[in-house]
This record gives sequence, structure tokens and C-alpha cells, in this order.
Amino acid sequence: MSITSKNNARQDEMTLEELQDPDTWEDAFEIQPPVKSPRGIVSVGFSRDELSLVTDAADNQNMKLSAFIRAAALEKSRDVSENAECTTSLSATPGTVADLRLNRTRSSAAKTAVGQ
Repeated sequence: MSITSKNNARQDEMTLEELQDPDTWEDAFEIQPPVKSPRGIVSVGFSRDELSLVTDAADNQNMKLSAFIRAAALEKSRDVSENAECTTSLSATPGTVADLRLNRTRSSAAKTAVGQ
């Protein structure tokens, strides 16, 4: 081993020792326990064509794919939820035309939510 290599190895060793010595640290810190992520993670399957469509749309919005999917799902959920609130506020006597329309609206909203 050359003198330069020995000097570099010694320097690396001294640097490591300094980094591991708490007395050389600039900031005091407190060790905190890890925090579990408050998010749920869902796996969603797409066909190649669907994935290409969604990826292109995310790119056009300058968004990460996961952020785009999350935003789209939340927006659609809010729309469906608002529609359901409007339709459930209607009162209809069971078996009447109004009741049939109300049920059809709810069924349509449910199918839209799952992409049918």
C-alpha cells in the first residue's frame, strides 16, 4: 500500500470517528419513535390502454401518477356523494314513479362510481 493510500485510509477513519462522536455534532436532537403513516394504500389494476390514458393525463397536468389518481378518485367520490345527498333528500312513496326515478338515479350513480 502506498503512502498516499495509507494517508487516505487514515483520513477516512478519522472522518468516520468524528462523524460518530456526538460531541462534534452541531445540533442536538431527540430520538423520536417512528410514526405509522396515516394513509391507506390501495392497489388498482389498469389495462395497458387505460394506464397509458391515465399516465398521459397525469403528465399533462404535471402531476405524479399516484397524485393524479388520488385527486381523480376523490373528485369523483365527492361528485357521487353530493349526487347521493341530493337524491336521498327527495321523498318518494314506495312503488311510485318518483320512487322508481330515485332508485334509478342511485343505481346510475353507483355504476358511475365503479366505472360501469
